[in-house]
Amino acid sequence: MTSMKTFNEKSLLTPKELAEAIGASESSIRRWVDTGDIRVARTAGGHRRITLSEAIRFIRQIEAPVVRP
Repeated sequence: MTSMKTFNEKSLLTPKELAEAIGASESSIRRWVDTGDIRVARTAGGHRRITLSEAIRFIRQIEAPVVRP
C-alpha cells in the first residue's frame, strides 16, 4: 500500500512545479486554473494539485516547451 501512496503523490504537481517545468510564473498557472484552462484537485487544506495527465494535456494544448522536466 505504501508504494501506491508514493505513486499517487508523485503523479500530482503543485502549481509551482508546473510553472517551473514550462517556464511560466506561478501566478499564470493560478490564473489558468481559475479560468478553467487547467483542471485541479484540491487537498484537504484547499491547496491546488495538478495531475500529471492534466499537466501533459495542458502543455500540449498551449504547445509550451518543457524547460525543466
